[in-house]
Amino acid sequence: MNRFKLAKVQPQDNPVAGTGRLVVEGWTGPTTGLQIALEGNQGLGYLQQDQQWRSTEFWFDCPFEQASDAGLMRVDIGAFLVNALLLKGDNVTCKLWLRSSANPDDKAVGRFMLEAGLEPSMAQGQGVESMFMTSLQGIHEGVVSNPAPPKPPVEPEPVPPVLPMPPAPPVSPEPPVPQLPAKKSLLWLWVLLAALAAAVIGAAVWWFMLKPAASAEPEVQVPASAPTVPALAPAPEAAVPCSVEAMQSSGELAFVQACLAHTQSSDELLQVIAQAKQANACGVALRIYANRAQSGDLAIAQAYAQEYDPQTFQASACFEQANPETAVYWWETILDFDPQHELAAQRLKELKP
Repeated sequence: MNRFKLAKVQPQDNPVAGTGRLVVEGWTGPTTGLQIALEGNQGLGYLQQDQQWRSTEFWFDCPFEQASDAGLMRVDIGAFLVNALLLKGDNVTCKLWLRSSANPDDKAVGRFMLEAGLEPSMAQGQGVESMFMTSLQGIHEGVVSNPAPPKPPVEPEPVPPVLPMPPAPPVSPEPPVPQLPAKKSLLWLWVLLAALAAAVIGAAVWWFMLKPAASAEPEVQVPASAPTVPALAPAPEAAVPCSVEAMQSSGELAFVQACLAHTQSSDELLQVIAQAKQANACGVALRIYANRAQSGDLAIAQAYAQEYDPQTFQASACFEQANPETAVYWWETILDFDPQHELAAQRLKELKP
């Protein structure tokens, strides 16, 4: 019987939104002709070819590459899988089924987790053609439909030739205007001299008899006072990344990313989760729980498991009822990181039939 130990999706070496790398550890079966199926809990069903989840089992051909370590396989995945896994809901977990197409009845199921650092693609219309990808060949078609035939080249429409403009008719020059000879008369000169003499006499009379007295003191112009510039109000201080103020003023995903970049302390993050639950910001609490639990933070993983465990369950707006199946998932996650964890082993022994 074929089996594997762990399957996980992690960011690629050069992370890009909508991409990731599916890694399977400890696979004991063949390495070619493999198929995977993704099953969500809480009645979500199986991921389908149209990126929806239904109860019908559905298998995808998966072109794994054999890594250097024995039993370690990997394949780069695109927006089809990454978006489906990240946008399914923070309180929904998945199982990965793996089988060989040569022996479809021998199906292996194991632990499946998403590592921190994955981001969904915001592009719309991501189809199954973006399910698998390789660094050299781009999108891998997998089991899906044939690619669309290339469109025939569009021939440019012929451009009519530009005809030269007809030359403008020559403009005939206007005939010169004949100038009349000046009359030989000096009367105008005597009139001009008389006018100049009268002007000189009038100016002399005004200067000596009608000149206005100069003002005693020149008028002093008082400069206008400069406008008063109001003092600038101090800029408001930016909210601390993990504070309640930042939680209320930021988007859910932006707040979680900023908070996790600010601190990795389990105690501080558990306090943030408690504040989120009190403020009914359930998405914030679930995102931090899932991110840190899948990254190996055992204190947060234990608190997350106890949210669903019937023994420790406390009803709240974010956790309305106990869910033994989800509790088992997170107790098993703890044992994957720490096989000697006594509380996780004890709770699994009581919860699993």
